[in-house]
Amino acid sequence: MNKLQRLWLLTPILVAGCKGSETGFTEPNIGPIAYVRYVHAMPDTGLVVVRWVDRVENWVGTPTSGTTLGVPYGTVTPFQGVAAGSRTFKVWPATTDINLTQDEIATGTVTLTADTYYTVLHTGYARCQGAAPAQSIVLIQETPPTPAAGQFSLRTIVAAPGFATAQDAYVTDAAGDPLPAAPQWNALTYSQDAAALAAIPWVGVDTGTAVVRLYNDGTTATATLSSSVPTGARATVSSTNDLPGSRISGSGLTAFVFPQAQTGAACATSGSIRAIYGIDRRPTVPTN
Repeated sequence: MNKLQRLWLLTPILVAGCKGSETGFTEPNIGPIAYVRYVHAMPDTGLVVVRWVDRVENWVGTPTSGTTLGVPYGTVTPFQGVAAGSRTFKVWPATTDINLTQDEIATGTVTLTADTYYTVLHTGYARCQGAAPAQSIVLIQETPPTPAAGQFSLRTIVAAPGFATAQDAYVTDAAGDPLPAAPQWNALTYSQDAAALAAIPWVGVDTGTAVVRLYNDGTTATATLSSSVPTGARATVSSTNDLPGSRISGSGLTAFVFPQAQTGAACATSGSIRAIYGIDRRPTVPTN
C-alpha cells in the first residue's frame, strides 16, 4: 500500500474526529450571560477602545464601523451579551500611534450576574490635569421599565460633568409647546453614585412625538437643551422587529445628557450639549 492509499484510508477517521454532533459542528458552551453597555462620558477624552482582557471576547469598545477606530465622547453602545462573573476590561486611547496606545486610560473589574443588564458609565475627567471630579467607572445595575399600554418609558440622566447648576427636565410633544406645571425630573445633578443613578425614575409618556427640554433648576426662560426623542419604526419585510422609539408602544429609552466636550491644553469647552438615547426595552415581539 502506497502513502497516498494510506492517507485516503485515514481521512474518514480524521473527519469523524472533528464532528461534535450529527450536523458536523461543535457547539460551544458559552455559559451564563449578562448584558452590558458602555457609555463614554469623559468630556476631556477623545476616541477610546474598550476590551475585555480576561478572556477572548469582543465588546463594545471595538471599532463601530470600517472608518471609526473607536468610540467617541457621548457614545452609548447597545447592550451586548458577555460571559457573567468577575470580568476585567481596559480602556485605551484609540490611535495608530504605538506610543500612545500603550498609555492605558483605565482598568475596570466588575462582577456581572447572569441574565442581568448593566450600564458601565465611564465618566469624569481623565485628561484635564487637576480637574474634578476625576474619571470613575460606575456600574449601574439596570431594571428595564414596563411601559403601560399606549406608552413608552423614558428617563433622563446627566452622564458627564460640566453643568454649572442642576437641571430641570421636561417632556413635551414639540419644542415650542407650553411646559408642564412641574418638570418630570426635578433638579437633576451629575453623580458618580450608582445607586442614585439607578434610582432616577422612569416616566410613562404617551406614544407620539416627544422632546426632552432642560432648564437650569428653577428657571424656564432659556432651555439649555432641546432634544427630540427618536421616534422608532415599525417592522418591515426586511426587519422583523420594531425599532424602539417614542411612536412605538412598549419601548424604554434613557436620555443620557452630555455637557460640552473639553479640548486642548486649557481644556476649553467645545461642541454642544446633547442627549444620546440608549435602548432599555424593546417592544414585545407579537406571536402568531
